[in-house]
Amino acid sequence: MAALHKSKLEGRTITVERSQSLKKEATVGYTVHVSNLSYKIARDDELRLLFEERFGEVKKAHLVKDDHGRSKGFGFVEFIEEASMDKAVKEKEIQLKDRLAIVKRSTRQIIPEAPPSSPADRQKKRDTKKERKKIISDIIAEATQEEAAKPEPPKAPEAPPSQTMSNSAFKSMLFGSKK
Repeated sequence: MAALHKSKLEGRTITVERSQSLKKEATVGYTVHVSNLSYKIARDDELRLLFEERFGEVKKAHLVKDDHGRSKGFGFVEFIEEASMDKAVKEKEIQLKDRLAIVKRSTRQIIPEAPPSSPADRQKKRDTKKERKKIISDIIAEATQEEAAKPEPPKAPEAPPSQTMSNSAFKSMLFGSKK
């Protein structure tokens, strides 16, 4: 690559450089991914306290939850100091409540998810979906009834056999007879 840099190609000087990603690298700080968490750990602050007690000051902790607000059994913990993170990663497996949690350095940044929807919100979504289905089925039923109620278009009257003309007679009438 260095041999091509600043060389001449068809009378022009070319520049050859290693390409760089256009993506901005997200800084993950001193974050660990914690899997196999006990389902008895139900809140972010519980996860935070468990890690602060053992390893040092925690900047933020995030317990990943399902649509109903229940833990999915894993989460992320971001430490203030790299030494605290290293200590947690070095330990690998940690007894937390009734399970042996697995700790690994994270490659992701902690991004909190939207709060879970309330039972009332979920019911409203179901009602809206039912209403849409009803409207669509009503439109289909109405269109089917309208189609059935339409009278059939009148058929073109058929010419009596004596008035029909052969193709060759029609062509000769249009273009004249061949002689």
